[in-house]
Amino acid sequence: MRYTETNDDSAVSPVIGVILMVAITVILAAVIGTFVLGLGEKRSGERAGGCDV
Repeated sequence: MRYTETNDDSAVSPVIGVILMVAITVILAAVIGTFVLGLGEKRSGERAGGCDV
């Protein structure tokens, strides 16, 4: 089997661009979602925890 070198690398850059755009969109959606749902806010007050022996 012979390896033939081709000069058709035009599809590499668009694929990487689409992957990066999807990754950035997912990360932004996760960050915005945590703030909208209130999961990112700090909890104040005493922490309740203990064990009975």
